[in-house]
Amino acid sequence: MKKIILLATLCLTQLTHAVIFEVTDICEDIPILKEDIQVFQSTTVGHLTKYTFDSYSIPYIGSEMEMHSILNTPFGRDAIQFLAPNTVRVYGWCFEINGMVSSLPTYQSLVSPHSKSHIRWFFGYAERQADRWGEYCKPAYEMKDGFMCLQKK
Repeated sequence: MKKIILLATLCLTQLTHAVIFEVTDICEDIPILKEDIQVFQSTTVGHLTKYTFDSYSIPYIGSEMEMHSILNTPFGRDAIQFLAPNTVRVYGWCFEINGMVSSLPTYQSLVSPHSKSHIRWFFGYAERQADRWGEYCKPAYEMKDGFMCLQKK
């Protein structure tokens, strides 16, 4: 009987993977939180994020659908930087899965227990110049003199 339980445990362990879940500092490319989270069934990034933040008492404003603020960062009008009359930079939280920024929202981005995944949240921005949006989810920590980092100091 003990052999069967041990064999079942070993098989179950082989079928699930821990997801590396990370949140980076807004001004530096260093993790504030980095944990291995066991995933036993397919779930969304939104559900896993909410579960992890609740489990580790990480302050956030958002839901499984979207994250507005993590660790008390500004959002909405407080996260807009006016650079020139026709240029604005809008900040917010972005996530990537295995190094790629997802084109899907958190509630549609799936994490499987059958593959290794690394979910990484970082504070990013999009820039709008003359009624055109440029790149989105550019990491804010790449700008050492960034608007949010100046406010943080």
